[in-house]
Amino acid sequence: MDLPNLSSREYLELMNRWFEDGLIDRDFATRDPAARQRLITAGNSGAIVDSPDTIGAWMEGISTLMGGHHPMHTANERSLYRQKNFQARPPFSMAITTAATNPETAATFLNWGYTEEGFMLMNFGIENETYIRTGEYWTFNGVNFPAIEYTDMMMNNSDFPVLDAILNFKMHIGPFIRFEHEGNPAISEVNAGIRQFWTEDADATMVLPPVTLNADEGREFARIMNQIQTFQDTAVLQFIMGTDSLDNFDEYIAGLQQLGIDEAVALMQAALDRFNAR
Repeated sequence: MDLPNLSSREYLELMNRWFEDGLIDRDFATRDPAARQRLITAGNSGAIVDSPDTIGAWMEGISTLMGGHHPMHTANERSLYRQKNFQARPPFSMAITTAATNPETAATFLNWGYTEEGFMLMNFGIENETYIRTGEYWTFNGVNFPAIEYTDMMMNNSDFPVLDAILNFKMHIGPFIRFEHEGNPAISEVNAGIRQFWTEDADATMVLPPVTLNADEGREFARIMNQIQTFQDTAVLQFIMGTDSLDNFDEYIAGLQQLGIDEAVALMQAALDRFNAR
């Protein structure tokens, strides 16, 4: 089933049917990462939507990790599934506020993350402690990068699994040039293959480009969407789990409109029109 091509109501009807048929975890709304890990490592889950790096670490020594196709209605179609996001949001981005007592130093530090020295430290940690250079180089987009090997401090630390070592001994995400595959030692060849497979299997043409709202639009959009997000999250869970009947779907749409969804769409449409007119 190509889920993005379903109407909102058809999607909710399908999810509710899967939930009632036992195909969706009855406690999906409340399971934290530890509970999901126990569910999959115990062999009680047939499929899960999560990072291949995280699941790969969970399943190491238990079972081979496999990436499935996006659910589709017709064979050989490409799912309109989001594989990229232009939003700038913490902790992927930083800003220097007017309250900064030394904005020049702050700007220098942030800029350092985009130098070769900053690139190496952020992505790989401290040379000769978490990684060593092999003396070889590899080229990506015409730029030469030094090849590295991680040390036992990162890969075989008695106190930290690899996924925890990533967060303790290097920067995993932040305002720097992040080299995903080489910078993440948890990515195996299998995981990298799954990432490539999912990317080639999807179509991100429906993702909005990096449009910009002005200050007034941004405040109004945030005000509207904060209310809508809470309302929507609650209603969608109730529809899927059957605690609210989809006979009330029209009332749900009316509630979105009352909260200002049409105004929010108009604000984004205006921003997209400005972007396209550049």
